[in-house]
Amino acid sequence: MTDLLLILTPILLGDVANPVLFALLVYLAALPRGVLLSSAALAGHTAAYFGSGVLIAFAFAELTEFMSNPGTLGYVIGGLLGVVLLYVAWLSSRSSPDRQPEQPAKETPVSAFVTGAIVNFIGIPFGLPYFVAIDQILKADLSLGGSLAVLAGYNLAYMAPFLLVPVLTLALGENARAILEKMSGWVEKAGDVLLPLIMFALGVFLILDAGFYFATGAGLY
Repeated sequence: MTDLLLILTPILLGDVANPVLFALLVYLAALPRGVLLSSAALAGHTAAYFGSGVLIAFAFAELTEFMSNPGTLGYVIGGLLGVVLLYVAWLSSRSSPDRQPEQPAKETPVSAFVTGAIVNFIGIPFGLPYFVAIDQILKADLSLGGSLAVLAGYNLAYMAPFLLVPVLTLALGENARAILEKMSGWVEKAGDVLLPLIMFALGVFLILDAGFYFATGAGLY
């Protein structure tokens, strides 16, 4: 479990550098009932992220049933993810994707929840580290309950930094807007630098891990 946590921590750092979600929350926080709207959007994003993670994990697990060696597909997927991460890291270092999702004219808690959910599908490559995290959780060969618990813990840790938006809005009211806009700029700049570096490092690790497995029959950890 300790080895798994050591692997998941840098993945989480790359995953949480998501300026799309932060910009959405800052936008919603500036509206009337901003605390409620930003909280609803964050709840929707977290629910969708966890739900999609469970579906992806079960899909991976079902595919491995067709393999004579249950571990082989995991390392094939890991190696392919490594190649994709290296390519996306290169693209990210050259240009930044459009990070401003369109917003409806009027937001309600329900629409904010839905917007938070669908923002999972906006701003690729920001979702790629999550696939790597799921792949590593499956490789750890935990029980079903243990895998779900780790995935839930990962999602809660991912959500925690974004709670600053509704918390600051609740505490400071209108005065929070300027602070949050500056923080949004910092997150975007950090994402431009941090995300490509972490994706490159993860890509190299996954390719080496897969290569070591096919050479020796065992992974790096």
